[in-house]
Amino acid sequence: DSIVKDNRPPNLAFTNFKIFNNDYIAGQKNSTPVIELQHDDRYITVEFAALGYNDLQKIQYAYRFGTSGEWIKLGNQHMLSFSALPTGRHELFVRSTNMEGAWLDNAIACDIIIHPPWWQTWWFRVLMGITVLGITALLVRSYIRRRLEKQRMVLEKQQAIERERTRIATDMHDDL
Repeated sequence: DSIVKDNRPPNLAFTNFKIFNNDYIAGQKNSTPVIELQHDDRYITVEFAALGYNDLQKIQYAYRFGTSGEWIKLGNQHMLSFSALPTGRHELFVRSTNMEGAWLDNAIACDIIIHPPWWQTWWFRVLMGITVLGITALLVRSYIRRRLEKQRMVLEKQQAIERERTRIATDMHDDL
């Protein structure tokens, strides 16, 4: 019996996800792993491997974010670490070569979602907008109320002066 070389292209699979070096079990969405992080959990390690029985040291890997980025070659390293990824949704793609070094169309994808801190969420911004509008309305109302109060006081003074003039004129007219 002889050993037959397997020439099938290797299948890729994600083997482990870590957040701050702690294992993380990714969720699934349409058979794509989904990693959801908070804004302060930004150090992530993604491990992947070519599944096969050939000499896996000859297989090279590359990755990219999104569908339009360029592939970044990793050599035979099968682990990626990222820190300080910006908030938002990131789509990570990994692909490999065959044993001869030709790049294959065997990319696998993983979604990395980094939630923003509470002060950068849409609901907080809406709440702040409503608060600013409310405070502005209160300030305008207070300003208008003070202005009307001043006008009322000036008008009362003018009416008091006019009443006094009328009283004096009436007194003088009665004295004559």
